Amino acid sequence: MSSKTERNDRKSGKKPVFGNRPDGPRDKGQKPAAQGFGRREETPRQPRSPDRGKSDADNFLWGRHPVLAALANPARRGMGRLLATAERAAEIENNALANGHKIEVVDIQALTRMLPPGAVHQGLAFKVQPLEGVSLEDIAGDGGIIVMLDQLTDPQNVGAIFRSALAFGARGIVVQDRHSPALAGALAKASAGATERLPCARVTNLSRALETLADMGW
Repeated sequence: MSSKTERNDRKSGKKPVFGNRPDGPRDKGQKPAAQGFGRREETPRQPRSPDRGKSDADNFLWGRHPVLAALANPARRGMGRLLATAERAAEIENNALANGHKIEVVDIQALTRMLPPGAVHQGLAFKVQPLEGVSLEDIAGDGGIIVMLDQLTDPQNVGAIFRSALAFGARGIVVQDRHSPALAGALAKASAGATERLPCARVTNLSRALETLADMGW
C-alpha cells in the first residue's frame, strides 16, 4: 500500500509533507519551526550572595600586623567589625589588644571566603572604612622628611614605601588623590601596619602641593 502511494506522489510531482511543515517555499532567513521543543526561557541571574562573594578589599584589613596596628590607632575607636579565629581571639583578649572592639569569632574557612582571593589573613581581619587622611599642613612641621608619591598605583609597592618611610622616620606621605589606592587591603598588608602609624595627605595636584610646602619653608 505504501509503495503505491509513493509512486502516485512521484507521478503527480508533489512532495510528501511531514509533520506540520508548511507547503510553500520558505523565505530566505526564515528559521524552520521547532518540532516538539519549546523555546527555553532565560532566567535572570541571581545576584551573588554576600557570604559567597568576595568582599571589596578597600573595606578590609587583614593580617596580624595591620589589624593590631588598626586596633591601636585612636582614630579607629568605636568603628569596624573585628573578625578572628578562636586562636587569634584568645591572643587579643589575653594581651588586652582589642581596645574596646568586640571580637567576632569565626572559623578559618568562613574568614577566607569573606576576603579577596589570595589574602593571607593569618586568622585576623578588620572590616572598616579606609582612613581619610590628614591635611598637608598637618604633616608640614619643622624639618624632617616628607615622601611624595606620583601616580603609584600598585598596592604592594605603595605599602612597601609606607613601611620604609616609617622606618626612616618620615613625617608623612603625600599622594595624589585620583591615582592612589586606598590604604587598606593588600596595601595595608604590605605596609605591615605602617599605614596606621604614618600620616598620609591626599592632594589634588602634587605641583601645587610642592608650592605650598615651599611657601611654608620646605
